[in-house]
Amino acid sequence: MERKIFIFSIVILGMIFGNSSLLLAKEKPKNSAGDTLCPKGSDARGMFHADRDGNPLYPDKKIRFKDVGDFHEGAAWVLGKNGRYFFIDSTGKAINKKTYPQRPISGFVNGFAIVENFSGEYVLFVRKDGTQLPGNFFKVSPFREGLAAVENMDGLCFHIDTSGALAYKAKYQDVGDFHCGFAAVMDEKGDCFYIDKNNEPLRDGDGPTATVITFSKMPPDFDEQGEVVIENKKSIIKITLKKETGEVIFAITPVVKNKK
Repeated sequence: MERKIFIFSIVILGMIFGNSSLLLAKEKPKNSAGDTLCPKGSDARGMFHADRDGNPLYPDKKIRFKDVGDFHEGAAWVLGKNGRYFFIDSTGKAINKKTYPQRPISGFVNGFAIVENFSGEYVLFVRKDGTQLPGNFFKVSPFREGLAAVENMDGLCFHIDTSGALAYKAKYQDVGDFHCGFAAVMDEKGDCFYIDKNNEPLRDGDGPTATVITFSKMPPDFDEQGEVVIENKKSIIKITLKKETGEVIFAITPVVKNKK
C-alpha cells in the first residue's frame, strides 16, 4: 500500500536555528550511546573488567590488559600488552582475530563497530566476526533504523545499508541520522530538507504542486516521540509525526513565544 503524506500547514522557510552534529567525526567519544558501563579494576599486572566485588569479571582471573573499554552488545574493546586494540567478550577472550592500531571510535551499535584503518586516514564498519563493510569513509555515524550516514573521501555524503550498499543514488554536502523514518540533508546548493529512506523529500502538501520544505541550516533530528521543534527569530515551529492506520501525518504548528 502506497504511503500517503499530508501536510496540515506550511512551515516558515529559511529559518535560523542551532545546527546539530550529524556525523561522527574521527574522534573518540567518552561513551557511545548504549554502552554498558562495567566497573573496571587495575593492579600491578594491568587493567580488567570487574564484578560488583571488584574482582576480575573473567573466569581466568589472571587476564589483564593495558586499557579496557565499556561493553556494548556483549563486546568491549581492550588494549593488549602488544599495543594493539581488539574486542573481547565477557570471558576476556577475543571475539575474532582482528586487531587495530588505534582505539576503536565506537563499540558495537546495531551489530557494527567503527574503527580506523592502520594509518588513521579513514574509518570503516566492522562486524563481530571481524569482517568489514565495503567502502572506506572519512566520517561515519552508527547505524540507525537500518541505515548509516557516511562521508566518503571525496567529501560527498549519503546513507548506506547494513550490506554496505547505497540507500539511494543521490549525494549531499551533509546528511543526518534517520529518526522516525526521516533524515536531514543539505544539497549542493546549500538547501536543507528532510528525506525519507527512498530519498523522497518532505513537501508542503500532497500532489504535483507540492514543494519541498527547505531550511537555511540543517534542521534537528526528530525525537523518539516523532516531534521536532525548530526555532527562528519570531516563532517556534513544531512538526509532529502521527502514525495512524499505516499513514504518516505531519502536523506543522507555529508556536508564538511567550512575551516577557
